[in-house]
Amino acid sequence: MHRATVSTEQLLFFCGSTKIAFDTKQFPTVRDTIGSELPVVWDDTGEEYQATIIDIGRKSDMARMAAELAKKACEQSFVEKEATGTKRARLPKQMDDDEFQTERKSSNNQRVKKRKTAASESQVREEASSVIHVLKERQNANILIGESSSSIIFSSHSEEPLIPEFDGASQAVLATVIQEKDKEIEDLRKQLLREKNKVLNLQKDRIPDNDELLDFGNEVHISKQLVESIRDRYRGSPSQFLRALMEQTGVFTLEEISKHSVYGRKSSSSPENLRPALPPKFISLKDYVERESGLCRGSASFIKFELSVRGICSDARKRLKKQVLRTEETIISD
Repeated sequence: MHRATVSTEQLLFFCGSTKIAFDTKQFPTVRDTIGSELPVVWDDTGEEYQATIIDIGRKSDMARMAAELAKKACEQSFVEKEATGTKRARLPKQMDDDEFQTERKSSNNQRVKKRKTAASESQVREEASSVIHVLKERQNANILIGESSSSIIFSSHSEEPLIPEFDGASQAVLATVIQEKDKEIEDLRKQLLREKNKVLNLQKDRIPDNDELLDFGNEVHISKQLVESIRDRYRGSPSQFLRALMEQTGVFTLEEISKHSVYGRKSSSSPENLRPALPPKFISLKDYVERESGLCRGSASFIKFELSVRGICSDARKRLKKQVLRTEETIISD
């Protein structure tokens, strides 16, 4: 028995037959035996076949013959299948790398979407529970929304409100309640802002005692209460805090700021004119804001603050120009 170690280009089996085309270099003992039969074991599968030698030659010649025989076998197979009415089994679709990556991304996106949907539903329920809890405390009574079993029931004896499934009517009522509460919060915020402005204006008009003044250096003294009011008014915005300290305390006027540049630079419109830098009292106020706001040099918040500070003088010129235009329009209208 001979063991076939050649590739598919050298050996070819027909469907249902034992004809083989191969290179005789693999079978030196059967060199002159065209038409003879011999058992052959296929190394890849270990299966044994009774083969008939149909030709002997070079590998390239045998490869061409194998291709021709394969084509004929394929055509014969199709004819036989059509005659018997048997359909070929559908081969599984082979996906290339791009299709596989697209399919995997689509699957991942679906999983992420499901997780986000579940998280959103959970967040809505938590927010609804919070609003309902607030309403329960404020009203201190049993409230029934809707008439079906899916209505929201508040119990004065339980610590947590019962939150069953919402029906359409309950959702509409809840949305209305939340909208009203949002409006109430916004109104309170505006009212608080107005009160802060009132306090700030009162502090400006008030003449403090010497022991109530905060010393900034460079002969800058401002009421401690006024500084606290400004800090509370512009909390979270160091640049606005600095601008308010400059203008609302009387340390600088808008005209004075507009005639300077922050660090003494030439005007882009008039390069020959050099605007002087702001007086040293500006540096005193700026250093104070940096300390109070916890700004560290080199940090992202400090860089953002510096970029905003550079526009103080140019913003003052724009505001002053608008004031002049409004004044002229008022005079013309009168």
